[in-house]
Amino acid sequence: MDKHDAQQLLEQANSLTSKVATFSPSWLAYIFYCAAGAVYSVGRPGASAEESMLIMGGSIAWVIVGMVFIPLAVSHSTPTRRGFTKRWGIAMFVWAIPWAATMIVGPQLTEAQGVALSFVYMALAAIGPMWELTALRRNAK
Repeated sequence: MDKHDAQQLLEQANSLTSKVATFSPSWLAYIFYCAAGAVYSVGRPGASAEESMLIMGGSIAWVIVGMVFIPLAVSHSTPTRRGFTKRWGIAMFVWAIPWAATMIVGPQLTEAQGVALSFVYMALAAIGPMWELTALRRNAK
């Protein structure tokens, strides 16, 4: 094999591997959203009005970080596997259910309910990215 053939093979390998889908860093934003729910649900019960505003601010900060992170992650990420958009949409819908409940019921949350909701958010934070990793592994075969 001469130098020219070797160069062509390297270029071909580079073009093939650059199109391989990988884990989307957008899932980190999803984890930020779950953290926001956990922060609010654990901190809100029994909080005074001033404390409640601080807790809400901390929770919203996690959401804003996630919102800022998504376009940055997408602009610097490699292609995603088919079905990512569907998985992402379902995960966000499932996350929105306890988030809405947390925001609506917030002032009436007990400490036990807040802790229970934080476990829901932790489970969601793990399930979403694990679903993506499973799909990547399944599609790689």
